[in-house]
Amino acid sequence: MKADEDRVLLDSAALLDWFDDKPSAEIVEDNIERSSISAITLAVLASKIGVKVEPYESTRLLNLGLEVLDVDESVALEVARVSYATIAHNLGLEDLILLALARVHRRSVISGSESLIGVRLDRPKLISLSGSRPMS
Repeated sequence: MKADEDRVLLDSAALLDWFDDKPSAEIVEDNIERSSISAITLAVLASKIGVKVEPYESTRLLNLGLEVLDVDESVALEVARVSYATIAHNLGLEDLILLALARVHRRSVISGSESLIGVRLDRPKLISLSGSRPMS
């Protein structure tokens, strides 16, 4: 599906950079209208933002109009394949779910996470906010 392939998946670190108006936020801003996040990312962001401000402020995330992708059986099984392919990187579950969602839904990933630097997969395309360069 061409429409899905034009969309990108943001990780929590990328959105936190955007919320904090860091220099890399421009890349997120340029892609925000065609961005998706995982339900896991939404939970991570809500908890991190909720620690800094009143909990109701985390609802601002929902006002961005981002598509929220659920983790279903196909994503859960893809996590196993991604985990095997990236075992040398010792990725956390949030990163594994992000990569699995991107593979299942055919999305590129924009990541502010340094843990994904150096990850090599046939897909998805990974764009790092650290230096604003493609990671694979």
